[in-house]
Amino acid sequence: MKADDLHEQAAHWFLRLREADIDADDIEAALAWLAESPEHQAAYDAVERVWAGPAEPSPIREPEPAATRRFIPASVWRVAAAILVLVGLATGARFFSRGEETPVPVRYASVVGETRSIALADGSTVTLGAASAISVEYAARVRRVVLTDGEALFSVAKNPARPFIVEAAGGSAQALGTVFNVHRGPEGVTVAVAEGVVQVKATTDTPAPAVRLPAGTEVTYTAQAELGAVRNVRAERVGGWRRGVLSFIDRPLGAVVADLNRYSTRLIAIDDESLKQMRVSGSVTTAGIEEWLRALQGTAAIELRESDRALTLRKSPSPSSR
Repeated sequence: MKADDLHEQAAHWFLRLREADIDADDIEAALAWLAESPEHQAAYDAVERVWAGPAEPSPIREPEPAATRRFIPASVWRVAAAILVLVGLATGARFFSRGEETPVPVRYASVVGETRSIALADGSTVTLGAASAISVEYAARVRRVVLTDGEALFSVAKNPARPFIVEAAGGSAQALGTVFNVHRGPEGVTVAVAEGVVQVKATTDTPAPAVRLPAGTEVTYTAQAELGAVRNVRAERVGGWRRGVLSFIDRPLGAVVADLNRYSTRLIAIDDESLKQMRVSGSVTTAGIEEWLRALQGTAAIELRESDRALTLRKSPSPSSR
């Protein structure tokens, strides 16, 4: 294959993997293309280097010997120029100043009932839970993801020079190479670790205590920048929602219903504030949400009202009021 064609293909996949509407088939096709040969990976890496720009101004130094000098083909620069033109037309927001990059956020989202896997440009992968959304920004010295809604599982490619940070509701979780889940709900943000170590802070804009989570632990922080106690969890259950299983231990029913609504075909409502605070534990399959709600009627003073569009939980009337 001609070098120009190779770098054009690399640029195509580089751009496609950054698009918000990429589907699973395209992700698999891109990964298959990268795995076909070392030349494909090298071409992709070259495009990514040109895209990222220099991390910092280079000091003056003697020229390297021709035999060892790094060389990026002219075709890559032409492709990179085309990439920058496309991005400039699309966003008008990318520029470089004194060797530092102003990142362009890329947003990914899923709809109710959908989970979505995304391959990021650095080799990391993200799986979005249903009705979830993230914004991704890559700069020369940091990889930053903002979880704006829902839940996501991150499998992070190791790169100590560029920390991978997930921000949500004012706090952050930082990893160098690991697998962890971030859940944003009414109670706060919960970070659970399946592999590696993650550092969690309840605020990103002030010096604050941080907690280091090894595999098999989790912690929740609140909107008031309060870190809760570290809890033990089964590492293999982290991200269980990818297999269609939602698990919760001693959580308010209102928070549980908020999660269920991201997967339910009918809206679930609670019409009594005291019911929202009722603590519940258990596991629910995404295919069995309605059956689980009906079963609540046999374990608590709850009744379920059903319509074509909604499921409403309410307190059962006392015998004397019937």
